[in-house]
Amino acid sequence: MDRVAAFSFVLSNTTNFNNIGETFAEANIAVRCGGHCAYPLHKRFNKPGTCRMS
Repeated sequence: MDRVAAFSFVLSNTTNFNNIGETFAEANIAVRCGGHCAYPLHKRFNKPGTCRMS
């Protein structure tokens, strides 16, 4: 099967996930950005959060 249910990504040098979400929304693409209840994981990899598409 060539499908993925969801995936997360990080844009380098980005800490303002609200701007990322708004940019995708303007293109009618729904994303969720932020910590996703996984703050310890983000801290472990020294990332402020991720964006997730599903």
